[in-house]
Amino acid sequence: MSSWQKSIQGMVVVALVCSAGVGAGCGGDSSTTASLTKAEFVKEGNAICKAGVAEKNAEIEAGLRAQAKEDGGKPMDQAAQEKFVTEVAVPPVRAMVEELDELGLPSQGAKSAEAIIEEMERALKTLEEDPALALGTEDPFTAANAKATKYGLKECAQL
Repeated sequence: MSSWQKSIQGMVVVALVCSAGVGAGCGGDSSTTASLTKAEFVKEGNAICKAGVAEKNAEIEAGLRAQAKEDGGKPMDQAAQEKFVTEVAVPPVRAMVEELDELGLPSQGAKSAEAIIEEMERALKTLEEDPALALGTEDPFTAANAKATKYGLKECAQL
């Protein structure tokens, strides 16, 4: 199960528990300017991705809580889940990828860094075209996550 599915399914459980009153305390084109070393790119990239993944998770949790409150805790149907993915889960990841792209390519390993960003963009486009993928067993971020891990962008491999 992908981290997208784990995030969404885990947050659904939390939202349903909270809405029931059971839970206590519930509340692109990369720059070719080689201004960063690979180590600096990895450090800054991991910081961007850590914040982006946290933002994605926070948006999912807040969205699920709001949805549960609106619908009295009823589970979302497939269409609502897909809309939720495109309107709530994808935007913070898109912003994270754009911020990562704005770092510019590092002086060493530029091709690999560019390939990671391109793979993330491809995965986002795939999710935008078919948001049901975030709900199933197929993870569009598998290739991006593997490349990010190999490069040292471990926080970026949490998508």
